[in-house]
Parts: sequence; C-alpha cells; structure tokens
Amino acid sequence: DFSKGSEVINAGGVRQKVPWVSDTRVPGYVPVPDSPAWGPLKGKFILEKYQRDLGLMLEDMGGTSFEEALKVPMNIFKVSKTVLNPATHFRNILGNTMFADYAGIPAWNPRNFKYYTQAASELLQSGQGFTARAVQRAGAADKLTAEGVTPLVREAIAHGAIGTEYMGREIFRQVAEGFSKQGPMRAAWEQAKRPVKALGRVYNAEDQVFKLASYLKQKELGMSPREAARHVNGHYPNYRDVSPAVQAARQSAAGQLTAAPFVSFYAEAARISAKAAKEQPGKFIKWMMLPEAVTAASLAYLGISEEQWEGIKKSIPSYLNQPFAVLWPWKDDSGNVQVMDMTYTHPLGSMFAEDRTGRMQLPIVGQFILNNPILNTAYEVINNQKSGPFKGQPVVAPGQSTAEGIAAHVAQQFLPPLLPPFIGEGGTSAREIGKAIKRERGERAPGRYGQEPSLGRTVAQELGPIRVVPVDENLRMRGAMEKRRGILEMRSGIRQAIIDASQGRITEEEKTRRIQRLQFDLRRNMGLTP
Repeated sequence: DFSKGSEVINAGGVRQKVPWVSDTRVPGYVPVPDSPAWGPLKGKFILEKYQRDLGLMLEDMGGTSFEEALKVPMNIFKVSKTVLNPATHFRNILGNTMFADYAGIPAWNPRNFKYYTQAASELLQSGQGFTARAVQRAGAADKLTAEGVTPLVREAIAHGAIGTEYMGREIFRQVAEGFSKQGPMRAAWEQAKRPVKALGRVYNAEDQVFKLASYLKQKELGMSPREAARHVNGHYPNYRDVSPAVQAARQSAAGQLTAAPFVSFYAEAARISAKAAKEQPGKFIKWMMLPEAVTAASLAYLGISEEQWEGIKKSIPSYLNQPFAVLWPWKDDSGNVQVMDMTYTHPLGSMFAEDRTGRMQLPIVGQFILNNPILNTAYEVINNQKSGPFKGQPVVAPGQSTAEGIAAHVAQQFLPPLLPPFIGEGGTSAREIGKAIKRERGERAPGRYGQEPSLGRTVAQELGPIRVVPVDENLRMRGAMEKRRGILEMRSGIRQAIIDASQGRITEEEKTRRIQRLQFDLRRNMGLTP
C-alpha cells in the first residue's frame, strides 16, 4: 500500500524516516490531482520523486472503455510471447548482453564477474518472490529495508536504475485483472495468476541483473547514484521514460490497432543503438556485423562460395531469407547446409526483416506500425490464409468448421506457444512438439516447412533461443512454390491495373506507376535484379 510506505533519507546530515504520503503540504512533496482515479491518495501530497511514476501508472490504467478493452487481447499477446515463452527468456538475456557491452560491462570479461555476482545476490534477497522468501527464511539475507529489499536495491529503484523493466511497466494491469472483477471466478483467477507473476519476476530479473551490475560498476568508478542510474538508462531499455509517440501507441485505440505490440522495445533498441553508433562506433559495427561474421566463418569452414550462398538464399522461403539469417557452420545428418535465423535473437534483427507478416514488406517501419497481431489476425481470417512460416495454409482447414478453424488460429496467435491442445492443436511450440512425439511413434506428422526433425531437436529449437533449419528438398520446394505464387499474384495485378484503367477506375498515370512497381517486384522475385 503506497499510502502507508516510507523511507529513510539524509536531511542536513541526519538520517530520518519520512512517509511517501503526507496529509499536508511540506517541502519535497507535491499535490495529488483532485481525481477519483487516485483513490485514497486524492487530495493528499506525495514525495516529488514518485510523481512521474504514479502518473504513468494511472495513464497505463486509464483510457476509454474501448481502449481498455483493446488492452486485454494485446497484453495477453505480449505476456504469451514474452513471459510465457521460454525462447524469449533466452533471447532477452542475449539482448542484454549487447546492451551490457555498450554500457561498458561486457558479461564475458572476468573482471566484471564480481559485479554480476553481487547484483544477482542482492536481487535474490529482495522482494516477496519464492527465492527471496527462501533466502530470508534461511537467514542468509542481509538487513532489508521496510520495503523488503536490500539497501542497494532500494537505492537503485529510488534513482530509476531498475524498476523500469518490461513486466509491470509495459504489460499493464488489465492482463492480470481484466477477466474477473468479482464473483466465484475471482479466487480461481488469482491462483492462475501466480505462475504468470512468478515468471514475470524472472523476466524482470534477467534485465535487472545486467542493469544493477552496471550501476554497481559505475558507482565504484566514482559516479553518484543519480549519475550511475542515468548511465544505466542510457544503455538499457527504459519503459518508463518513452516518447509521447510511443506512449500514444501503447495507450490509444488507434495505436493498439496499428502499432506493433513491442513498439516500446524497438524504440528503445533504436535509441540505444543510435547512441552507440555515435559514441562507440566500433562496438556498434561489431554487433551489426555479427550475422555477416558468422556467415563468413561458416562459408570458409564449409568451403562454400559467396555465389553458392546467394543461390541457397534465393531458393528458400522469404520468411527465412532475412538480413539476419546466417549460415550455420555445420551440416545436418543428411549433408544439407543449415540456416540459423537470428531475426529475433539480435535486438535489431526483426527491425530489418521483410515479408514476415504476409504482404507487409516494410523493414524498420513495419516493426513500428502495421505489424500488429489484432490487425494481422483479422486480415488472415478474412482472407482465410495464414502468413509468416505458414504462408499459403488456410486458416480454416478442410474438414474444420469455420468457428473451430478461427478459434484455433486465434489461440495460436495470442496464447502461449506451449499452450496444451485445449483449442485446436494448442500453441505453436506445443503443436510442433506434439508432432515430433507422433513421429517417434512412427506416425507421419510433418513439422515446420514440411520437415521432420527428431524429438530432441524439436524440443531444443522450440524452447531455445535460436532455430536452425536444414535447406533440404522440402524447404526448397516451399521456396519455389512461394515464388510461383508471388509471380502469379504480380501478373494478376498487372492485368487488373490494365482493366481498371480501361474502365476509368484509375488514370493512365496511376496505371503506369502501378505496372512499373509490379514489374520491378516481379523481376526481383525472379532474381533478375539485385
């Protein structure tokens, strides 16, 4: 309860305990707006340093009824694809490794191990999670503050070095409270939330260890707590102090219907990378060239020429032929070369991806707008055609009822990848693992791209941070089919432009522009242009 909280501060060289909330205005406190949204804080005064955080929290919780309704599916999607997706936890750690390098505390340098060790120890002792309570019960925790955290963690939170992570700031309360406000479902829902909250704390801790370690190192180098916190927020994502445009994308109805679900992360990754490019160009180039470096090493190891590699990329589906897709240095058991997709492993990978959401070929811009799960799912349902790695497959499969097919597709899009098959085949990862189990029993059950990897490989790739795909006949055939489908669609578009112009629906100039654009896309699809 914030209204009953307090902390110890230094005032004139004397340590004294001050409340976070005051009934009267005194120096260091600011008035709370006269609005029912502030609940028991209405008409009171709060410590000035908490004004922004509490205001942003109310913004997260505010909005029209329509905006609030949109937040529920959007935040379910976010929780499912981050906190409840094991692969994303690994990717989160790998992304923080890049940010830590920019922050001057590379995790692979042994001289920095002491900072990471201390940061982990401080976080394990703090809070009300299972591990923190176990450490506290065992008597292994240091002296904690009134908030149940170590003094260092309390200091880092007070100065904003930690506490601005994704779970809680970006994923709003509606996802935890929007299903039942009261009644018999409430108790069951409260129990169901517990594992989600626990995994959310783990997800935050993956960020906080890196940030707190950076904070510790900068303090040891002579920075004040405020300067150290500013350094941390300059090199790690800070979901509290985002731009007004990003805030609008997260809150408004228009933003939630058109903006990418992870627009905050992309905006923060772009900000951090731009800062690194300006201040540490060597490190920035190193991380941007990492995919090229891996591919170059693999080409040399496998004895494959650049021309052969270009031919391999042109033969695979566009979903895999991405700027951050690299050549894996080992072949599979059948002698096929393999491609590793780093699009979602590298913090900037998906920003440069093309054609991963149907027809929306908008690198960089596409990760901020239009690449939206609500918009894309509606588009797929209306056209009865999936996109991404399942492009060309119908949403409603032969033999399915319309309601059953749509429900299964929506479940796969919005619910956790490991969701058991309560609806349709369950989540995408659960479905692939289920197919692998069937293959172990001798049944025919092709997986992604029509391939049939072993159970061990399937589990590792569905739960791990990277996916390695053999370039076999199935994959090449899918690539050829995609090219053929694209060529037919472009030729159909050219014919339609001619018909539209002949019937006066478009001008001759518009017809010429449309045909030129389609002809360029056609030549590129056929490999006739760079």
